[in-house]
Amino acid sequence: MVTTDSTVLQTPDEPPDQGRTGHIRRRVNELLYADLRYSYGQ
Repeated sequence: MVTTDSTVLQTPDEPPDQGRTGHIRRRVNELLYADLRYSYGQ
């Protein structure tokens, strides 16, 4: 089974640069999926 998620970054200011966006994406991924990965022993 494949599940697709998407998130939208909303900001009242200018959007962040690509480096900051990548950092935010990685951190959100870690916060949301760390427990799932650990449950599979990864």
